[in-house]
Amino acid sequence: MGLRVIFAAFLGCLVVVHGMSKRSNVGDGCRVRSDCGALPSLACLHGDCNYCLVDADCADYSSDTSKRCVQRGETTQCMTKGVFAPFSIRDAFTAWLAVVLTALSAACGLASTAGFLVPVYVLVLDLTPHFAVPLSEATRFGMALAASWRHRDEKHPYASHRPLIDFALAGMMTPATLIGTIFGVLGNLILPSWIILVLLMIFLVAVAHTTIVKASKLQYRGALLSHKDKMDRVTPASNATTELEDFDEYGRLAIDRDSGPMLRQLALEESDPWPFRAYICPLVLAVGVAVIQALLRGGNGTPSLVGVVCNSKLFWGLLAPPVVLIALMTIAMARKLQWRTVVHESNGARGGYIPGDVHWNYLIARVVFPVHCFFAGVATSLVGLGGGLIHENIMLEYGTLPDIQTATSAFMLVFISAANMLQYALAGQFPGEIQYDFMWWYVLLGFVGGMLGTTILQRWIERSGRLAHILYIVAGMSILQAIAMGLSTLESVLQDDRGVTLGFSSLCGPTHW
Repeated sequence: MGLRVIFAAFLGCLVVVHGMSKRSNVGDGCRVRSDCGALPSLACLHGDCNYCLVDADCADYSSDTSKRCVQRGETTQCMTKGVFAPFSIRDAFTAWLAVVLTALSAACGLASTAGFLVPVYVLVLDLTPHFAVPLSEATRFGMALAASWRHRDEKHPYASHRPLIDFALAGMMTPATLIGTIFGVLGNLILPSWIILVLLMIFLVAVAHTTIVKASKLQYRGALLSHKDKMDRVTPASNATTELEDFDEYGRLAIDRDSGPMLRQLALEESDPWPFRAYICPLVLAVGVAVIQALLRGGNGTPSLVGVVCNSKLFWGLLAPPVVLIALMTIAMARKLQWRTVVHESNGARGGYIPGDVHWNYLIARVVFPVHCFFAGVATSLVGLGGGLIHENIMLEYGTLPDIQTATSAFMLVFISAANMLQYALAGQFPGEIQYDFMWWYVLLGFVGGMLGTTILQRWIERSGRLAHILYIVAGMSILQAIAMGLSTLESVLQDDRGVTLGFSSLCGPTHW
């Protein structure tokens, strides 16, 4: 599904929501707690929205123990309970689902598009999207750590001197994505839940379509291989010349690595299994810049370090320096990719590329990829899904091999999810009074699921040869979740006859305006 369709849907939602915004105040009439707004909110006491006195005031039904009455400043608010206060059957079931779904996503190479988490947290944990999206980012961060650790020693399928992860490509795409996450986090904070859910449904359908296409290609490839012997894959030798003939559309590779100092420098850089100085440290710096701007601006979770007033001119002005700095990082990395293309062309022409290399020029490196990555960042931090889908499509469209795309996406996700997770924490977007208990618990669950998926489950899939069948199941799950989210959204909108949760949320507090 193209960016134009998603962008049009987003604009349509904004037009519909304009003018709906209402504030839930003390004394407003109510029938149930949800009439007083999304958590954190007032309680419904004797038909009026008011400050809670005990935990039972916050319950949505008689046996509800998932809410707490918490002192916030001079008043009280209803909030979600901590993850271990107590650890309920619902929490255990959600934890099991998180591990299973992250394992399935990691094993199928769908780590960057794992969109099953947000619906699970909304439908099972009964969280609003404002809490479910940050929680999904924490889970995906753990999963990405596990997947990247699994890929750490793997090599390029057609160039044994290169790691499987394309660090240069990640170095350019990640900063551009981080710029989008800055705005996506703000969007998640202020947009009404139903808009986020509608966008999530669109992305779930898009993921289902992409997964079905991937499964169909795998089935077709398997049918071809059953009628002919597999061609032996040539492993590049360590001498001066490398030749590849088994990837027909790329032709023959003949690169003399001793033909010049630039080529030797490029070969040395490409062979580094963990290029900390060249690529990893700049990505850590980019994440640091995104987090520092959140600390300086402050939010519901953490006050500004320099006393910036929320929604003031300085508050918005502090967005400019990090955006400019990270954009300069993106340009610098794009120039590196262009330099790599020039070196290859000057030492072997375009026919000398290793399969999976992108032919970088000014437009592709500095416009096409960064623009796509920006929208990917907005999508992943706004609805918890879609960023990986955009990344995958743009990489595959320009010739990146599926194995390289999967490993590189997982590596990028470590930094993108870390930046999102920390920005959400500073904005107070995790559920519970403590917040960090939810965050680190689901990071751990994501890591466990990622390790299980990239080891045990992936090996079973490889032995059984049933990846296509599992992908069809994943696509079916995505469609079912889209339907469930649609019904849930429709139900919540119909029940909210006062329009409390239909409008925009306040940027500087939990109430609606």
